[in-house]
Order: sequence, then structure tokens, then C-alpha cells
Amino acid sequence: MRKQVASNKDYYEIAVDVTRNGMYLKIKGYWPSPSAVPDYLREL
Repeated sequence: MRKQVASNKDYYEIAVDVTRNGMYLKIKGYWPSPSAVPDYLREL
């Protein structure tokens, strides 16, 4: 079962599935600058 662990509604979603030992990263659209996703690396 997937569980969302982080999200920036306009740019990305991060989810994990512990039973399948998997991580899911969904990238959405164009990131205009690093300041648009300031927490991305910390959340990843």
C-alpha cells in the first residue's frame, strides 16, 4: 500500500510502499528555479 510522505502540489509527490520496498517519485511540470522546490532534497 502506497503512503504519500511528501508533496509540493505543483511540482512533485513522493510516496513509499513498505510492503514492496519501493519509493515513488512523481515529477509534475516545469520547475522554473530551485526556489520553487526549496524542500525537495530534504524530503527526498
